[in-house]
Amino acid sequence: RAAPYNLRVWLDDAEIAASLTMDLAIAHGIERSRVFLCLVTEKYITKVAGRGPNRLNDNCLREFTYGAHHNPGRMLAVPVEEGCLNTQTWTGPVGYRLGASIYPARLDPAEAGTDASWNVQVAHLVTRLQQM
Repeated sequence: RAAPYNLRVWLDDAEIAASLTMDLAIAHGIERSRVFLCLVTEKYITKVAGRGPNRLNDNCLREFTYGAHHNPGRMLAVPVEEGCLNTQTWTGPVGYRLGASIYPARLDPAEAGTDASWNVQVAHLVTRLQQM
């Protein structure tokens, strides 16, 4: 749970059990999710567009595609890099699907818990997630 907000968070890196195949675990996690939250970086945009090192065989692309299919209208983009604040620069599926569903602030993981503004931004994000 994401304390102190009482949110249950599923992250593929942390939640894939050794007994499950990666595809099965990711599909199960997405199917059980109320919201598909995309933490947008340049690398994520590139990978979802099939232009990463794994081309069309990328887990980010698979997750995004399945999330868009399974959770239409319940996807939210949160830019985590300064260069991702302008959605007009987003290309491929991320721009197509999420350009209008952006959370209107950048959350920099490097600033987590370091100042009051981070806590306020996270609280606003949590409120938005709970409304979805």
